[in-house]
Amino acid sequence: RCAFATFLSAGESLQMVHDAYFKKVTYQDLLIPQDVARRGVEEVAGYFYRDDALGYWKLLHQYCSEMVDLTYLGDQDVHRDEELQNFAREVAQCGFRGFPNNAGFPSTIPTKDAIKEYLTAIIYNISVFHCAVNFQTFQYAAFTPN
Repeated sequence: RCAFATFLSAGESLQMVHDAYFKKVTYQDLLIPQDVARRGVEEVAGYFYRDDALGYWKLLHQYCSEMVDLTYLGDQDVHRDEELQNFAREVAQCGFRGFPNNAGFPSTIPTKDAIKEYLTAIIYNISVFHCAVNFQTFQYAAFTPN
């Protein structure tokens, strides 16, 4: 019996859950503002996850924008950055090999706006989103003993 799978509340079905999710995941799913709009939940009252997610996205995007603006003078600088372009190509072609259209991950990053979005998506998903869906914060923080 897999203790890790049991810990994640998926039991022996963890591999099935993992495989089903990753057959459908795309780059667009990582872009929170577009994901909220695509699902039509912009106006749902009391949707605190959305509200918090968009707030964090905005902060991270502002930070990434400032760092990109310090690093690149213009779109041509981004386009000519061979290491950046090799990174994007490797993520798309190797990291998502076997996915239709490389799961929509761009194999090039042509502009400053594109790298700002890409960096924001990476940082958001490995930090904020990961914590939101993997840590059982509510279960531990919702009950405060006297």
